[in-house]
Amino acid sequence: MLALDHVAVRFPDFTLGPISLTIAPGTRIALAGRNASGKSTLLSIIAGRRLPSSGTVRLFGHPLDRDGTITARAHVALVAADSGAIPGQSVRQHFQLLTDTIPGWDLERALALATLLELDLRADTGTLSRGTVMKLGLCSAWGQRPRILLLDEPTAGLDPVARDQLLRELIALTSQQDGVALVYATHLLDELELLRPSTLLLLNRGVPTIRTLDPNTPLPATEVLALLREDP
Repeated sequence: MLALDHVAVRFPDFTLGPISLTIAPGTRIALAGRNASGKSTLLSIIAGRRLPSSGTVRLFGHPLDRDGTITARAHVALVAADSGAIPGQSVRQHFQLLTDTIPGWDLERALALATLLELDLRADTGTLSRGTVMKLGLCSAWGQRPRILLLDEPTAGLDPVARDQLLRELIALTSQQDGVALVYATHLLDELELLRPSTLLLLNRGVPTIRTLDPNTPLPATEVLALLREDP
């Protein structure tokens, strides 16, 4: 579905990659690393919001160049700390704006998830907590009916009970949708144990390590910690 081939992003004092990765339908990929390891940058490349310095990204066999980012945004949804909502609007008004501006955006689907997540439709989007902003972003992405769902530390800002509940609901939601691929970025190893990914992508100072996992086997947390402590 989406393939990265030797993708790298270069900054003056940091390089991400090169990374080669295939995101197949229905897969769960865990993206783990310490802060500033390149997780958000990689997600922005997969979402078509940033072009790599080198390498290629292909979605359904077509390159994601400047002309291909529109195609990517129709099939790939990124949920991050910035909801993209306009302050002063209610959650319901935000959903209505998406309905009016994005062809095929599914209002009923988003409202159903908002009910499940106990998201107040009357709340001003400019006053939401970080945890609630992530819920809003998740509902907005869900209405898009994405083929690939990218989550950038979605439980940050939530208390332990709410974090566990949201993660379990995410897993249940994506399990019910045939073919939806999930890429979940976090630095919390207990979340990865619940997620049971089929692929683990570790970033250590931008250098990738990829492991294929058995979803029925608990995540080897000690091995993950050892890899993250190593100098690349």
